[in-house]
Amino acid sequence: MDNRIYVIYIRTNRRVKWKYADYCGRWASIDEAIKAAEEHAGAGVSFEYRIENRATDEVITGLEHIDETLKKGLNYGRNEI
Repeated sequence: MDNRIYVIYIRTNRRVKWKYADYCGRWASIDEAIKAAEEHAGAGVSFEYRIENRATDEVITGLEHIDETLKKGLNYGRNEI
């Protein structure tokens, strides 16, 4: 059985719907998925991520490389699933 159950998508702009977000592969852990997404996005690029657990259908969203000012601009409390 394939143990890479986490699928990650990233977007650098909230105007982009998740279905058009960049696909960054399948990974065995959340940390591996985020690390791969950072490499895909490029050094120092801010992005929002969506991780789907294919075994449980759990969805995790978060931000990487975002300062507090930018978080407010992204309206981070809202979930667009």
